[in-house]
Amino acid sequence: MIGLTIFQNNFRRNMAKKSGFALTLLLPIVVVILGVTANYISKPSFTLGIINTAPTTVTEQIIRTLRETERVEVENANPSTKKTDMITGRYSAILEFGNDGFQLESVKDQDTLATLFHIVEKYSKEPKPVDIEMLFDTSLGIPERTCAFILLFLMVTATINASLITKDRNNGTIRRIKYSPCSAASYVSGNIFYNFTITYLQYFIAISIITILRLDTGISYGNYLLMGVWIALFTTAFGTCMASLFRKEMLVNLFATCIALIFSLIGGSFISLEKMPHALKQISVISPVRWFIESANIMEQGKSWFCDYTSILVLTGSTVLLFAIAMIRNKHMKTI
Repeated sequence: MIGLTIFQNNFRRNMAKKSGFALTLLLPIVVVILGVTANYISKPSFTLGIINTAPTTVTEQIIRTLRETERVEVENANPSTKKTDMITGRYSAILEFGNDGFQLESVKDQDTLATLFHIVEKYSKEPKPVDIEMLFDTSLGIPERTCAFILLFLMVTATINASLITKDRNNGTIRRIKYSPCSAASYVSGNIFYNFTITYLQYFIAISIITILRLDTGISYGNYLLMGVWIALFTTAFGTCMASLFRKEMLVNLFATCIALIFSLIGGSFISLEKMPHALKQISVISPVRWFIESANIMEQGKSWFCDYTSILVLTGSTVLLFAIAMIRNKHMKTI
């Protein structure tokens, strides 16, 4: 009952500033929808520089077929600046034709280079474009990028929602709790309940609109709603924990943003887990992003959210740990 009272009190406090509350509620929904839409319509491309000083029928056939291949951009490269162009990222690879065949140069890994070599050889025999998805093994698919983006953004917004704890600490509310029947656990539980409700409502509205717009991200609506419970719980726990650690809102938001970005970096938001260095792969087990991405991989295959027991256990354990830290921290604040 005390937790419910705190929930109602937080709601009334925010409703006192209706315009600010509406902005805080609606802006994350709009950003999530725009972010997911951008992930849906954007696909990585492969820019190939061509050096063909002595054109032949075969080389022209290869170049023409490469131009017809989806997600491959073909440009004429300058032989004198090819090294610089690859280092600066202008070209993903350079294909140079000579009297003895062709030569490929790239800063990509050997597997990517071998795949590209195989494609060029195939085009020299048959001018039929092929699927080049194998060239993007280091990139995440739409479901994985979508989950990683939503999680990262909600970790930040949930921290902002939890800033009421910081305000209560600064104005002495938490200190006065020790003179009332309300315990630190009840106080934190009420804030968690409020934060979870707002976060899941934002998530639910955003995912529902995305579904209505028929943006196929590879995960069913039902699985999104189930996964959203854990996303909202974890981000709420994360935000509550961050707000409980510092006295200033600026430090809370700055630290939470940095931690969220680190989790994204080591969790596989920018490079697939399979392509990570071994040491980074071992470190990534502490990142919730990794476990949500692994669940997205499973759900992309048409399976249920509950099929990935490992991710659910890890995420649930992480959530409980963050809640415990927040409660312990606020309990000690009572004596200040």
